[in-house]
Amino acid sequence: MQIKVSAKWLNKILLCNAQGIALCKGKCCNTKGFYPPKSNPNGTGICPCLTPTGCKFTNKQKPLKCLLYPLVITKKGTLVLHGRALTSICKACYKKGNQTIAQHLQQNLEEVFGAQIAHAMVQSVAQGKDFVFTPSPQVVSQLLIEEKMEKANEVPTPRI
Repeated sequence: MQIKVSAKWLNKILLCNAQGIALCKGKCCNTKGFYPPKSNPNGTGICPCLTPTGCKFTNKQKPLKCLLYPLVITKKGTLVLHGRALTSICKACYKKGNQTIAQHLQQNLEEVFGAQIAHAMVQSVAQGKDFVFTPSPQVVSQLLIEEKMEKANEVPTPRI
């Protein structure tokens, strides 16, 4: 499996940090239409892993889909900004700040794909070039597990 990273999408200015979360109210964890909040057995639209101080999982435990959001991997294997991110869930953070989504998510990209790939990806995207890489078999396996859980609306479990 190869993943193509879209420079066009990852170069969008999107404030995806603590300041941005204050603007969007953490909709990625608080909106029924998105996974994992829609997996909440109480039907509240709040991710069952969310606590008053944030996610109960460490970055090492978080689902890869959560670490990557608002980036998603399409069926064709392209890493893009989630289509509804700019028009709904992340709208309050769009064109705010001075960093691209790739820059804001670099730490998460390192956690998911490794420091070397993440660094090369962010550099390539900054130059306006798409980036193609092969994720590790462990990442591919975990993404498949999470895809099945999402389709079944199962509550995420820690990775480790």
